[in-house]
Amino acid sequence: MEIKRLVVSDMDGTLLDKQQRISTETQQAVLRFLDQGGKFAVATGRSMSGTARFVAPLGIQYGILLNGALLYDFVNARAIETHPLPEAESRAIVETILERYPNISVQVYGEQVICLLQGNDIVSAKGTREEFSDLVTPTEFLPKEWLKITLSGSVPDILDLQEHAASTYPNLKLLRSSTHFCEINGLGVTKGVGLATIANMYGLTLADTVAVGDNENDLPMLQTAGLALAVDNACDSVRKAAHHILPDHNEHPLKHAVELICN
Repeated sequence: MEIKRLVVSDMDGTLLDKQQRISTETQQAVLRFLDQGGKFAVATGRSMSGTARFVAPLGIQYGILLNGALLYDFVNARAIETHPLPEAESRAIVETILERYPNISVQVYGEQVICLLQGNDIVSAKGTREEFSDLVTPTEFLPKEWLKITLSGSVPDILDLQEHAASTYPNLKLLRSSTHFCEINGLGVTKGVGLATIANMYGLTLADTVAVGDNENDLPMLQTAGLALAVDNACDSVRKAAHHILPDHNEHPLKHAVELICN
């Protein structure tokens, strides 16, 4: 019997283990799910270049990238949709951070480029295993169209900035993606909207969708999907939004998700 379900999974802290790998058990489970007619997509704050090498072995076609600011077709190597940040407010909040928060790193994402405007030890350490660079980009090389801003810093600094932004920049949304990282997208640009778009492309209803995640930026898609799953390492708000808790990201949670859906 053909499976008519769409599974959308976060990557860091969910699909990927602590070594930044997709386990053999997870890969085999996803491939079996696809062979039975299921659909699978990733939803991540990462860029296209930071995602492509992970989805290639699975044959995944669609990615909800940059937290929904970029919907990408990996099979045909093209953007389906882009949702840029509002220009005035995104540039204003960056100026505020550079002036008031010298210990928060700032990265600006275009469709094809990632630019560092202010670095710190957190982003330098993460850059050794991911897509980040610790070389500051001259402002003249910034992309014309900004899709996402990624911040990293101490928890108190990030929380203070989130509180400040909520009342000062109404067209921006700041959501945590891990303990020390925060993502800025335009208001209404979320992984949840991306999930709904991909479901529609496959001719599926939201009741046919499953979302799996671990952090604040995953909440919109868990709240949108017919079935919401959280990994055991998820933050409290994600756990509360989930219908079911899977093992943590080092214990093949997507394998367990596929088994839950198919049984």
